[in-house]
Amino acid sequence: MMMAANEPSKEILLDDAIPGMVLADAVFDRSGTRLISPGAELTEKSIHALRVRGVARINVEAPMSDVAGSVVLAQRLERLEILFKNSLDSKPNQFLLDCLRRYRTRKMQ
Repeated sequence: MMMAANEPSKEILLDDAIPGMVLADAVFDRSGTRLISPGAELTEKSIHALRVRGVARINVEAPMSDVAGSVVLAQRLERLEILFKNSLDSKPNQFLLDCLRRYRTRKMQ
């Protein structure tokens, strides 16, 4: 999930990174080459690759509180309803909306 500009992030040591964390900012090596883009989810492999390239610190998205997460989820689901309100008579569009609802609900939990 990409982080919105007003969502908090925190700088951590790469040694404290765990798979599943999401980068808040791009990660660059010492020469300025972009290694990973913001919004990427860290894996064991990517953490190891950053360590090999000499990266010591990264900025990750701070986890949302349960209340904030619920508010964001409600806003996103409401936005889907607005986007699809004029096309729900189409079975493919209804199917797509249902898929997006499930995806959004799963991503926020």
